[in-house]
Amino acid sequence: MLRTVERDIARIAADRDVLNMLIAEKVKMRDGLRLLCEPLPKEPPVVTDAAQSMLQHAGLTDAVRMYLQAKRDYASVSDVITGLEAVRYPLSRMENPRAAIVVILSRLVSKGDIERKEVQGDEVQFRWTDQRTLSEMVADQMLNLKRLTGETTTPPAENSLAATLAKQFTERTKKK
Repeated sequence: MLRTVERDIARIAADRDVLNMLIAEKVKMRDGLRLLCEPLPKEPPVVTDAAQSMLQHAGLTDAVRMYLQAKRDYASVSDVITGLEAVRYPLSRMENPRAAIVVILSRLVSKGDIERKEVQGDEVQFRWTDQRTLSEMVADQMLNLKRLTGETTTPPAENSLAATLAKQFTERTKKK
């Protein structure tokens, strides 16, 4: 039973990572299309209730990770803070959000998830290093799941919502 629960947790975590990447890519695509199709807004962007609720329950590490994945370019600590504030992430509940973000970025650098680049003076910028295509990320997630669970057959996660969405997204982008 414990093994089943651990396998379920691994499968759900893999699905979450894929969905986070899908969401980040769709948000980036939407924002790009808005720049092309809509006039410049005169008011700050409105964050939906669902997005606000999701952000309030997401951990700071996940929020920083999603921001860098969506940005796909170098960002300073100040950029990350500004980006999180723009989507109304509740940084105010922390005593020192800048210090917490610096620690998170350092951990992500040491894990190899992001790269660090020193710019003029003491300023440091960070960028998400995983520039693979969505289908490559899904394939890697499935391979990692197989390794974690020790399964030699195709795990049920390949039939999951995340895998289905990733496949549909990849097919649609190839058609365009």
